[in-house]
Amino acid sequence: LPQPGRYKASGERRHAKKPKQSTHEVPDGLREAVKEVLSGYKARSSEKLPFYCRVCQVQFTNEDEFFQHKQTQFHKTAVAMERKATYCKLCRKQLTSPDQMKEHLA
Repeated sequence: LPQPGRYKASGERRHAKKPKQSTHEVPDGLREAVKEVLSGYKARSSEKLPFYCRVCQVQFTNEDEFFQHKQTQFHKTAVAMERKATYCKLCRKQLTSPDQMKEHLA
């Protein structure tokens, strides 16, 4: 229920919060320096290649290179080590990543 005296006749609150004014001013020299640095900025996500090995953290330009990588002993060993590190013997669950395993154990 509305409390008497809490609202003005127009329906507004008596003590409405005012938007905060920014008290931090950026010097023009700094602003220009930042603009200059960022002028050649290119998002790293635009550089990502479509074929990425999450286990080995390596990127490839085409599917053939990616498939060849997956056949290497290095990749196979890394996958086996990750599987062992992400298997919960207590629950008999295979988790998908070391991060998920840490969360599972917490």
